Amino acid sequence: MNDLIDRLLPLLATRGVWIAGGLLAAALLGIWRLGRGGTWPRRLGAAMLVLAALVFGGALYLFLGPMAPVFTEVRRLNGAVGQHAPELAFQDLGTGAPHKLSELQGKVVLVNFWATWCPPCRKEMPDLDQLQARYADRGLVVVTVSNEERELLQAFAAKYPMRTMNAHSTDLGWYDVPGRPLTFVVDRTGTVRHFLTGGRPYEDFEELVVPLLTPS
Repeated sequence: MNDLIDRLLPLLATRGVWIAGGLLAAALLGIWRLGRGGTWPRRLGAAMLVLAALVFGGALYLFLGPMAPVFTEVRRLNGAVGQHAPELAFQDLGTGAPHKLSELQGKVVLVNFWATWCPPCRKEMPDLDQLQARYADRGLVVVTVSNEERELLQAFAAKYPMRTMNAHSTDLGWYDVPGRPLTFVVDRTGTVRHFLTGGRPYEDFEELVVPLLTPS
């Protein structure tokens, strides 16, 4: 269920209010029409629509209330698709050498924001490592970035070594949002092509990056 919500999050953030509002309006209209008749089938149909209206009304409340800050962030991040990737500064976890995302222009870059406390992040790490190993010679760079304490990340890396560009950043800037994991796919021109929330399997990552690796 959580995976399904993660996949639908951009759609819900951009259109959820309109979808829930439209369905609620349709249910209320149906209740009004069916309620004008006195037969049991019509009353039963109206009762079912009342339940549906409660569900759609609850969804609308969530979209406009408790979930509104989350959806605002998702819309902001999703708005980067098709735009030049905002700059990101990070340090190599092993050497401490400074880098910037813009330095990787000319490569296809998958940037994954993760945390050691995040189970979906840890689950997809081997897949990201495999992706880097398989497509590095075709121009793919997988950057795994966390803003946790460097010593904690180094201890994790010692236990679970990665072939990705394993990085640490104290300031994620534009990319600094609470949720993890968060993934961006950037093409060779530095343009954001895809934005993903939540953990994903290897096949999802491969499906997104392989077409970008093909020489134009």
